[in-house]
Amino acid sequence: SRLAVAAFVGIVALFAVRALVGDVYRVETRSMRPTILAGDGAREWVWVRHGVDVPLARYDLVVVRDGDEALIKRLVGLPGETLRIVDGDLVVDGERLALD
Repeated sequence: SRLAVAAFVGIVALFAVRALVGDVYRVETRSMRPTILAGDGAREWVWVRHGVDVPLARYDLVVVRDGDEALIKRLVGLPGETLRIVDGDLVVDGERLALD
């Protein structure tokens, strides 16, 4: 029937998007505030692209795998940079990053 074919095509398309383009991840911790307002019992869902040939930039969201668990983190250090935390501030190559 048409409904079964449509359901099958939809499922295949969903798996193709998740395999080739990106996926949706649940964030439940406060560590991503203010970008993602999760934590304190609240959660937020974020779309993260993967397999993209675009250079990563500071503050991009990335997925870090810890076994079966996917952790969403913000990229702050780039290749070749030296990072330190000084009095709660991020210092990159000796310069404090301004809060945006």
